[in-house]
Amino acid sequence: MIGFFVNTLVLRVKFLGDFSFKELLRSVRDTTLDSYTYQDLPFEKLVEELQPYRDLSRNPFFQSTFLLQNLPVSNLNFSNIVLERIEIPSKITKFDLSVIITENQGRLETRFIYNTNLFKSQTIKRLSNHFLNVIEEIINKPDQKIKNLSLLNQNETNQMLHDWNNNVVPYPKDIGIQNLFEEWVRQIPDEICIVNRSEKITYSQLNMRANRLAYHLIKNGIKTEYTVGIFLDRSIDSIICILAILKAGGTYLVLDRTDPKERLSFLLDDSKTRFIITSQSLQPKLPKLDVPEIIYEEVITKEENNLPNPHIGFSQENLAYIMYTSGSTGKPKGVMINHRNILGLLSGYKNVTQDGPRRIGTTVSPFNFDNSIEEIFSTICFGGTLHIIHSEET
Repeated sequence: MIGFFVNTLVLRVKFLGDFSFKELLRSVRDTTLDSYTYQDLPFEKLVEELQPYRDLSRNPFFQSTFLLQNLPVSNLNFSNIVLERIEIPSKITKFDLSVIITENQGRLETRFIYNTNLFKSQTIKRLSNHFLNVIEEIINKPDQKIKNLSLLNQNETNQMLHDWNNNVVPYPKDIGIQNLFEEWVRQIPDEICIVNRSEKITYSQLNMRANRLAYHLIKNGIKTEYTVGIFLDRSIDSIICILAILKAGGTYLVLDRTDPKERLSFLLDDSKTRFIITSQSLQPKLPKLDVPEIIYEEVITKEENNLPNPHIGFSQENLAYIMYTSGSTGKPKGVMINHRNILGLLSGYKNVTQDGPRRIGTTVSPFNFDNSIEEIFSTICFGGTLHIIHSEET
């Protein structure tokens, strides 16, 4: 339904989506003619009978008006007195939005009067352009159904359908996520890469420790797409493990140390995890399974320094990580993401983010949650500084 008023009449008109403009115009005309039977009904009586909910912030019956003033505007002469029409500027509007069309010397002049608390000038300008687009469509295609009339002109249509949906982003086809990080290690080795509370680590330090662990994994038989679990606190060490597993060609699975052992057992079995990286303090919390455990602090201190970046057989179709759903509707389900998926995401970020040491990123998500992927890699793969934010710091 749409509503309009003539003098003190408030009318409702049936408005169906299948109407053409001609049919809508006919419906408005018929409703108006029929309403003259009740033209003596005072507006106050209508308000009394309907008893609308009163709200001082808006008109109870309608918030927008469309007025056509097509009476001739001319000066009135009374012997020696001439009455001339004068516009009185006002900064107050009675309605949220009023569109007033005045017929003047063969032209239709349109004014938009609006509540500045609700609309910006740019919004009204856009609305006025859309109004003109609809008028042009009605003139050119008066029999077209109203629901098919377009508010947008051709440029806006192209912008919405093509420009804003141009989501094809080129990305490197022969590297992995770890290689993006390694390139920044080469460029800015001494810049701070990650901050965790009072602990800081540079790009070269992070890469050196990740290489140590990666070679240990390779030495112990980790191959392409072998799943390696990470059972550590949310810290720089966890990110070192993530990078090390990717450098070794493996697929990482972050385990939540607060999960019950039954869930951990299911995840490790379902993902066919080959190794679990954990710490001495957290080792007792793991379920008893036939999965070899790597004690992180023992490896990270024993392996050699200054090891070169590992070079492994690699495809972007190789899995990078596995994330499990909560399992609230049944068994947890593993979601497998490959390097190509993440590189596509990061390439999209590159168009809207700033590269280099001045970039600051934060990670607030648990590392077993998919948001952590964009939080971590959109920073350390672009040369920025990643701050690990803990729940008590938010």
